Amino acid sequence: MPHYWSAFTSAQAGDIWNDFVAVFIKDEKYAADFPERILNTKNDIRNGVLYGSDDFIKPSAMPEDKKKLAVISQLLSNQIKAV
Repeated sequence: MPHYWSAFTSAQAGDIWNDFVAVFIKDEKYAADFPERILNTKNDIRNGVLYGSDDFIKPSAMPEDKKKLAVISQLLSNQIKAV
C-alpha cells in the first residue's frame, strides 16, 4: 500500500502560485532504501512533513497570498510604512 514519503508547499517564485508537492513510496518496506528527501536540501517551503514524523517543517497557518494581502492592507490603512 502506498505511503506518503514527504510533502510540502513551495514558496511563490515569479508568479502567483504556490505548488503543493507530495512524494509517495510504493510500500513502507522500501522506506530504508530512500534515505534522501527533497526537504533535506530545499529551504523555500512551508508546512513540510516527512514520513515517520508528526512534526511540521516551517509550519505556517496562513498561506503566502494572505500574508501579502495583510501587508498591503496595513500599508493602505497606514498601520505600517513602506521602506
